[in-house]
Amino acid sequence: QMAEAPLLSTSSGGCVVDVTINNSHSKLLVDTGAGLTEVDPRYAAQFNQASSKAHIMVTDVAGVETEQNRVTPRSFTVGGTPAVPPVVMINENSFYTASHGALAGLLGLDFLGHNFSILDFGRNKLYFVPLK
Repeated sequence: QMAEAPLLSTSSGGCVVDVTINNSHSKLLVDTGAGLTEVDPRYAAQFNQASSKAHIMVTDVAGVETEQNRVTPRSFTVGGTPAVPPVVMINENSFYTASHGALAGLLGLDFLGHNFSILDFGRNKLYFVPLK
């Protein structure tokens, strides 16, 4: 049985979903072009869980390389439904500041693909396999 969560449209044409990671609520931008789920470190600080080195380097547009940290959340819900938590990369993003913390990061293909997600833009729903 698939679970469903509302897809909320943004003014820029994107879609976001409500998430709760380790009892900390925010929204993530659904990004089918992102291989990994990531959140801003200011949001990750609310998890009360230590991060570890991901052994992944990210290169920004200026050519600066940064090693990423990651965390595997103890709990992860999408639209209020418990889901299998992805490994969450911790990476500073500009939309966290622009949204005053309301938009914490990206929900990537590591979640969308592994949970057999369906994006239904006609009904504004994200369908996924819930945690059993």
